[in-house]
Formats: sequence, C-alpha cells, structure tokens
Amino acid sequence: VQDYTCSGGGALSLPLYDFGVAPVTRREFSFDQCTYNSTKYDGEYTFTRSRRSPAVSTFNQLSVTSGNGDRFIINGLWDDSTAANPLGIELLTWADTTYIKETENGLMTVNGLNWNREAFETQALTDRVNGYIQLPDGSVAYVRLITQRASLEASFHVRADWTAQQDIRAETNLEFNGTYLDWSSFAPDASVQVPDYPVSNLGTPLTIYSTPDFSAANAVTVDNLPRRTVQWESGEIRLTGNDGSSVVMQPSADSAIVEVFLNGSTEALFNTWANGLQVSCPDVFTDGCR
Repeated sequence: VQDYTCSGGGALSLPLYDFGVAPVTRREFSFDQCTYNSTKYDGEYTFTRSRRSPAVSTFNQLSVTSGNGDRFIINGLWDDSTAANPLGIELLTWADTTYIKETENGLMTVNGLNWNREAFETQALTDRVNGYIQLPDGSVAYVRLITQRASLEASFHVRADWTAQQDIRAETNLEFNGTYLDWSSFAPDASVQVPDYPVSNLGTPLTIYSTPDFSAANAVTVDNLPRRTVQWESGEIRLTGNDGSSVVMQPSADSAIVEVFLNGSTEALFNTWANGLQVSCPDVFTDGCR
C-alpha cells in the first residue's frame, strides 16, 4: 500500500498490484478528507477490468465536495459488461446504488437504484436474408438485414426539494426493436455496387437472391422498410407518490410523442419526448433518442 499526503490536506491510500503481462487492471482508492485543487474526496472507489470481462466500479460512501460547497455521495456498483460478451451487446448496470447531491439549490437523494440497459445493432444473427439484388441500371448490389434492439429496466426512490422531500418511486421498462436492409460492400461471389441512396428507395417488397446469377430457386421476398429513427416504442415510465398519486408515460405511435396518464386515468395527455422527457438511448445507436 502506498500512502500519500494530499496537497490541500488529508490522505490517500493506494494499494499497488502487479499482474505482470496479464491484461488485468485493478485500482483501489481510499480517501481520507483528501483535498486536491480545492476539491475534497472522502470514502473509497475501486475499479477492476480484464480482457473479455466486465469493467466494474464499486463506490463505498465516496464523497466529492467542490470548492463552491456542492457535494455528491455515491454508494453502489456500476458494471459495464459490453466487452465481456461475444456479440458486442451493450450491457450496462447500476446495482443497489444510493446517490446524494447537495447544492445551494437543495438536497436530492436517490435510493435503491437498480438500472439495466441492453442494446445491439448487428447483422450477425440475420444472415439468412443477406443476398444479391439487381439494381435498375442492371448492376449488382449486396444487401444485409440489420437488427436493432434495446431495452431499459430501472427502479429507484427519489426525494428532493422539487418533491417537497416526499418519496417518489420511479419504475421504467422501455423497449425498441427495429430491422432494415442496408448495403454491404462485402459479397462472397461477385463484385458489387454500393449505391448512395438507401435500400428502401427500391420499394417494397424486395426479392433477394443468395447467388449472383439471380436464380429463382435461390430467391426470397422480404419487406423493404426504411430505417426508422430510433425511439422507445413500448413499455412505460411510472412515477408513484406516497399518497398513491401517479404519472405514467408511454410511447406513442408517433415516435416524437409521449402519452401521459395521471392518477390511473385512461385519457391520455400528449407531450413530446424533446420537452425534457427523453430517456437516452444506448450509444450503439447514432440517432434518435438522445
């Protein structure tokens, strides 16, 4: 263990690990009122990672206080298992976490945070519909079916000045599922073109051939739908107060709209995700719910 005196007072203990050439990282920080650059740290933080294994951050009453007096305290676990699975599926988790934030604007406490988000965008599971098509100018192109999936499940309790320090329980389960055809520059048996327009411009349905000779015996006809803007399309967000009052938000058929139901009502009010209600999509998607 290496012990340090912090420049502004307090101490830091840092165990040193030697894993040789093994692809393993482990960092343990134990702060005791350690002040550095006007920021004070207290508590413990541990980070572990190895090749094809989850990256895990553990927070043990870690407190960070800035020079202006703002402070947050976090206790819990963050797990990023994206690199630990062979398909590159995003797997992110907060487990049994408490987060406290104190600022001049008041106190906010989040308890019992359990949050899990999964997502992938791939053609690896759907190569049965990859194949050749003949373009209107007679040239050959190769298309592949892209699958997009995402899910979010979370629950926690929150108290803040904006809740009059009354407990509110938040629960959510949201999903998105999408497929679309895209061009591929790779084809096993022929040179192919990669047009500068989306496959959906060719209309639907579309006949795809497994061989470049366009043999009818090797053909499959599929829906050729355009790539949709990524947005949560099913599930709900539910907020419940101690008095039983509730707000439920559900995705609408219009991807820009969220339907809001108050206190068990079946009559929807309409708002937009963009009006401060958006729940972020996974990073594997480059557009949509940000």
